[in-house]
Amino acid sequence: MSQINEFFVQSELALASYATFSKGEPDQNELINAGMSLNQADNFASKWRVIDQYTDFSGVSATVFENIIDGKRYLAIRGKEITDPDEIVEDGGTLFNGIPDKSAQYQDLKNQIEIWQQSTVLPYSFTVAGHSLGGWLAGALAVEFPDSIEHAYLYNAPGLFGFAGELIDQFNQIFGTDFLSIDLSNISNIRASVGLSPISGLGQTLAPVVGIEIEDHQLGNHSIKYLTDALAVYNLFATVDPTLGVETIGNILAASSNQSLNSMEAAVSTLGVLLLTGFTPRAGSAYDPDCNDLYADIRAITAALSDPSGLTIEALFATDSDGKFWELPPDEIAKHAPNNLANRYALINLNHSPEDRFAIENQGGRWAA
Repeated sequence: MSQINEFFVQSELALASYATFSKGEPDQNELINAGMSLNQADNFASKWRVIDQYTDFSGVSATVFENIIDGKRYLAIRGKEITDPDEIVEDGGTLFNGIPDKSAQYQDLKNQIEIWQQSTVLPYSFTVAGHSLGGWLAGALAVEFPDSIEHAYLYNAPGLFGFAGELIDQFNQIFGTDFLSIDLSNISNIRASVGLSPISGLGQTLAPVVGIEIEDHQLGNHSIKYLTDALAVYNLFATVDPTLGVETIGNILAASSNQSLNSMEAAVSTLGVLLLTGFTPRAGSAYDPDCNDLYADIRAITAALSDPSGLTIEALFATDSDGKFWELPPDEIAKHAPNNLANRYALINLNHSPEDRFAIENQGGRWAA
């Protein structure tokens, strides 16, 4: 499983933890209520089983999921969506306590994990994912129990030290120190790179931030749903070309449309047109509001690929020393077109991310040299 695929899989588990479950097959209606589309919920329910779910009066809620194929179990911790003002206060109240040992939610979670491990619901060593407060709790587990946590995936999560951590971050940045810095290899700190979040920007970061390009939903940018939808597109591109990294795919999405809310439609449509005969491109914000068509398109495109795909994607932009990208002008693309069919196709169709499909495109002689 690639890193990008793991980012997506764990984000779906974090999203699913917002649903209320009984043991067994995940209820698709509950998954939809949690924010999944029908296609996404159907696919998720076919791959996972709910082993147990714990919800406490303190507000902590965690779910143990089991992968149907290999039987491996994972823990996902629910967070708090910032659309509910009461839960912002509760979230903040927890964060302002500072270290996890002062958090009632964290203590309740630790106790429940011990019960699960003693009853073999959870193995001694496991992977955990969480969004917002759930990510904060997951990160605390990784810090306190590094031998038990195989990996912790934090999504739009704050650091461990609340507002005080902001001062520590600034101090380290100005003086080049690592005062109270925590950088653990078993933590992935994944955040939406669009807009502002009043939660994920707080505290001492536990690991370097992995920025994910999402469509700009303004006050909704903190939501795990939009981050998961974006990671589904990242995973699609990484499935087509496993050599692509997070930064390259993010730049492809950013260059796909001059409107942030249309970037996923534009990027996925580019792949669909090239890889599927009769694919209908999506225009504007066609995937909104629930992204059901997004997951239908991803499933169709993925089904058309061989394993491995044998395809490559060449992004037509350059990156400067600051990490900012600029698109290659047509004359620069034209320099490569005589020897590269994908670039020639991109030059004609003005795509920013051509797929190198020599054998497929050349079957009809359209791009024959």
